[in-house]
Amino acid sequence: MFVSIWGAMYAVFSTLIEIYSDLEIIELCIEGLINSIKICGHFNMITERDAFVSSLAKFTGLNARKEIQVKNILCTKALLLLGQEDGNCLKESWYYILECVSKLNYFLTKGAGLKQDYEVFNLEEKP
Repeated sequence: MFVSIWGAMYAVFSTLIEIYSDLEIIELCIEGLINSIKICGHFNMITERDAFVSSLAKFTGLNARKEIQVKNILCTKALLLLGQEDGNCLKESWYYILECVSKLNYFLTKGAGLKQDYEVFNLEEKP
């Protein structure tokens, strides 16, 4: 049954997170994404799992050059908790979690005025 409806669920969750600012709606959509990721991981649905995880990662806002909103922070927190608590269901989708951690580390070190990795190892900055 989930194979039949995952596309519609993905569209609904993604659209609602994108257009709404109501925290209750956003939290429910994030919960839906997380539960969908767990189902996909349990049944080894690779494409579907990657779609849900990449959608959640996109809504962290860490790759966009725009103002961070509360919904972006909630998505970041959910993505990190997913990796911490349900990492076994991610399999190849760990890429999105690691990218999120890497971006957070970049922003934290940049904001604190610390040297970036490329400066420590005398490498040229990569865009």
